[in-house]
Amino acid sequence: MERSLLKVFLVFKVIFILMNFTLHAQKPDVKTIDKVNGEVSEIVTIRGDNFGGDASKLAVFFGAIKGSIASASNQVVEVNVPPGTTYNNISLTNLTSGLTGYTTEQFLLS
Repeated sequence: MERSLLKVFLVFKVIFILMNFTLHAQKPDVKTIDKVNGEVSEIVTIRGDNFGGDASKLAVFFGAIKGSIASASNQVVEVNVPPGTTYNNISLTNLTSGLTGYTTEQFLLS
């Protein structure tokens, strides 16, 4: 009986730890972009907080089109403007947490 209670306790503790981690994930906070228009393949610098820093775990979209990340840190992401960019806000998603931050400005392909 004691072993069963210990197993149940450990299972609940693991669940609690996992839930606590998920609840404390930080949404990417996009503060600024260095330009609001640009040409295909031009680099746009996004500044903010809680990006995560690992480019393979981030996705940046210019409207509906995914950009190619050139470099990333927790506060700065540099991304190439993709062909087919639509006039819309730029979104930055942390693929680990699933949380997304958005620019306040819309980006226009020149």
